[in-house]
Amino acid sequence: MTEQQHTTAGTDLLGDPAIAALIRAIQQRLGASPQLNTPEAARDMLWRVKSSHRDIRHGIDASASYRTQVQQLLELCAREVSWAEALAGAIEQVTQDPVAAAPLRTLADWRAAQKWVTVTELTHLQPLVQDIPEADALSAARACLPPLSADLPPHCTQAWPTVLHLLRRNILPSGLPPFLAFLEYLAASAPDQRGRLQRWTTGKAESWGLGNQLLQCRSAAADFVLPEPGHARVMFVLLPDGLNDDQYTLRMWHRDGIGSTSPALRDEDSRAVRGDELRAAVIQRLSQWVSQTTHTAQRPLIEFWLPLALVNQPVWEWCTDSRLPDPNAPVVVRSLDRLELPTIEEAWRARWESQINQQSDEPEPLTRVTAPQPAPSVPVTAEPAAPSEPVILQNPPSKRQGRAEFMEALRTGAPAILWHRYNCSPAFHTLAQRLIDDGPLDELPLRVNALRAGTLYGRPPSDTARDITFIWDDPENTLPAVHDLVAPAEAGLS
Repeated sequence: MTEQQHTTAGTDLLGDPAIAALIRAIQQRLGASPQLNTPEAARDMLWRVKSSHRDIRHGIDASASYRTQVQQLLELCAREVSWAEALAGAIEQVTQDPVAAAPLRTLADWRAAQKWVTVTELTHLQPLVQDIPEADALSAARACLPPLSADLPPHCTQAWPTVLHLLRRNILPSGLPPFLAFLEYLAASAPDQRGRLQRWTTGKAESWGLGNQLLQCRSAAADFVLPEPGHARVMFVLLPDGLNDDQYTLRMWHRDGIGSTSPALRDEDSRAVRGDELRAAVIQRLSQWVSQTTHTAQRPLIEFWLPLALVNQPVWEWCTDSRLPDPNAPVVVRSLDRLELPTIEEAWRARWESQINQQSDEPEPLTRVTAPQPAPSVPVTAEPAAPSEPVILQNPPSKRQGRAEFMEALRTGAPAILWHRYNCSPAFHTLAQRLIDDGPLDELPLRVNALRAGTLYGRPPSDTARDITFIWDDPENTLPAVHDLVAPAEAGLS
């Protein structure tokens, strides 16, 4: 596909309904964001765009209000790809959130697409792909692109933005434009649209003299089968600074659950966080991950790996503030201190096998919980835990006695430890023992989360239920390798 082969649109894009819809989406995004809906934010965005594209200043009335100037800027961005990308970059810098600029990125891709495909052709294509599930679109993109291709940008979560973006990618080794290959794999995975999609791609490929390449791609795509979804997983690891008691390094690993049941976890950039910033940092990262993986994040497993100083933090409330789609999404706390006790690994694994593996030959995965049984009419009386049962603390770890109890439970290898954040009262012990007895132990995290969310036993959570906290350490799914920093001399760089 060369410059001479493309077909220009020759129309005013501002009159295109799709462009108008994108402009409205951008305006709504700007108006709804506290970080963007201020004169200061508008001034900052305008300055960033004008400094990199001086010629855009001639289209903006400097005497108008900042809201009017932003509107003028949006209209200009609909005409020029580089301007739209500059404004998207400015929004990302102001908000520190790539998702905030997603409609602008799609607008830039749409504008660039006019270089190769007419507005009429795109208008016919969009309805064929807009209802394809996001997970299917992502799987098709991974299947058709070479292994070393760059990852899709954050705004390409759906099929249509992905088509527009791939119109800007380099030609595949076969000579076929990647957006045509993507459409062929979408057709293979969407029987209802297959005929119409293939007619569209055939017409376009033949107009470019690429009929044979398209048929080769179609033959390869015929064997494409959508993978079974895996389980989404997010891990927040808060490593003590070592020098500053109120400083932590936040690391985040995640997998989106697409492709296989156990894809590799991806590591995000580390970040230094003060104690009073932990909640905001976790909410921001979790909210961003959920917004970028809505097709797999319905019930992710969320793990917090915490040192003793943080195990009593209200991490469940942090996740609630992140507006997860499912209030029953399992949230578990795991102990970093256990990893500092290598001598207890044998006892730890033995107690895990005693508590979990002997219950069932094929235990259900953590993210698939059966409906809870109705509550018994007579409360269960708390009894001292046997060595093979979860440990219920007498005091929260925020107190000195509770810290001693917690560390003793770690030393004896207890993989499950429960306590109340403020008061481990007899009522709490009764509730905790009831949770343990109410079903398979491998579903205890789900019962605890359901109790906190008010969906267990059919009543809102009391203070006793809301502040229940527990450690759940699975020895089979431990922390990814964390490489310690060393001095330059030790790294051979001196």
